[in-house]
Amino acid sequence: MADWCTIGRIAKERVKYYEESKRYGVTFPCLWVGEQEFNDGVIYFEKDMVRNFSRDWVEISLCHENYLLHVTSNGCKEVISISWSAIANSQFRYYRKYEHVLSVSQKTIRPGSVRTEKSVLIDLPVPLWNVAKNKGCFVDISSEQIIMQNYNARAAVTFGSKEEDVNITFTYLSLDGRWEKETVPVKRFLSLVIESKEKKKELGLY
Repeated sequence: MADWCTIGRIAKERVKYYEESKRYGVTFPCLWVGEQEFNDGVIYFEKDMVRNFSRDWVEISLCHENYLLHVTSNGCKEVISISWSAIANSQFRYYRKYEHVLSVSQKTIRPGSVRTEKSVLIDLPVPLWNVAKNKGCFVDISSEQIIMQNYNARAAVTFGSKEEDVNITFTYLSLDGRWEKETVPVKRFLSLVIESKEKKKELGLY
């Protein structure tokens, strides 16, 4: 791979360092190989491919075409080959099941005002097109919200658990040059983003 994919939001409690081999063993809650699902399988990564980026989470660079997945099935241990893309897709699939996840272009993620934050450029809701200078808005997130980066030039961001009431605050540039803020429930925001994408495609803006 010319550009390596990075998966984030890996809980530290699922990571164990082995001094003898200089590798980290990472237990994944759910990985898919084809149509087969494996729970709590372990993959070993080189030391420099696993990085702490917060108190509770690590991120991992996927830099090989295939990895060995160690699983236990019916009391028997197995070792299965799994591709880097299957790991990344499984990560996205797992989080999308439980959290509000949005896939965005990698180039829309920009440095935030502080080191631990990012700013994501997202499609502006259609109802605001007539009062904005452009058709994009910014949402500030923490680095912990990035599930995956650089997967086929895409990234995935979580906006919180589906079981919680979450609001999203976004910023856009108004026609008079002022930055305006709007806050809406996350479900409403994501539906508005989808509507905006479809409208842009209809108008040939993509």
